[in-house]
Formats: sequence, structure tokens, C-alpha cells
Amino acid sequence: MKNLFNIVVAFMALGMVFIVSCKKEITPTIGEVLVLNEDGFPVPFADVMLTCTSSVNKPCEIEIIGQTDKDGLFTQEFALPKVLEITAGGNLYDTIIQGSLPDTTMTFVKDTICGTSFISIKPEETSRQVIILYDCK
Repeated sequence: MKNLFNIVVAFMALGMVFIVSCKKEITPTIGEVLVLNEDGFPVPFADVMLTCTSSVNKPCEIEIIGQTDKDGLFTQEFALPKVLEITAGGNLYDTIIQGSLPDTTMTFVKDTICGTSFISIKPEETSRQVIILYDCK
């Protein structure tokens, strides 16, 4: 009787391992935004804002604010699928040297660039959108 009990317990344990190992792994719902300048280069540390747009006269309750990494990529995980408006802005810095040696002046120039686009977040997928920033007007 003890052997029969051990065999039943062993089969139940194997069955539990089999059931747990067969559980479907849920992939996360992720949105990625790649921010580029008009020359196609990534804009590091650009400000990114994701907001919803409402087709009826109701206020949107989604506002996600973040910043791109050094490679111009912003990543966010979402619980549900949605369509969001992307607004991004960044700065380009340049150095201009005028004159000839030894009488030169160095000027630092900062240009602000910005752009908007939309991203459709699909369930259990990584949705990607590239946004190109131009001079703000």
C-alpha cells in the first residue's frame, strides 16, 4: 500500500511540473520611440511626451513624460493597447570658431528641434515608431 501511495504522489508531482512548464508565457506590451534629427542621427536625451487624443469632448487621462537614452530611444511598457500622440523635443549644440589664429572667437550655438507623430501600441508586441525632429517654428 505504501508503494502505491508513493507512485501516486510521484505521478501527481510530475503532472504538476508538466502543467506549470506548459503555461503560456505572456509577452509584455512595449512601445519604443526612436528620435532622430533631420540628418538621420539619434537625438540623445530628448524630451518625449505621450498623450492620448480624444475623439469626444472628454479630457485625456494619459500623459507619459520621459527622456530618450544616449542612443535616442525611449521605451515604455503598457498594460493595455492604445493609440498615443508623441511630442518630442531636443537640443542640438554646435561650436562655431570665427577668425584666424591667434585672434579667434568661439561661439556655442543651441538649436531647438521638435516634432510630433502617433504610435499604435499593439497587445503583447513591441510597437516601434521613428520620429524625426525639425527646427521648431
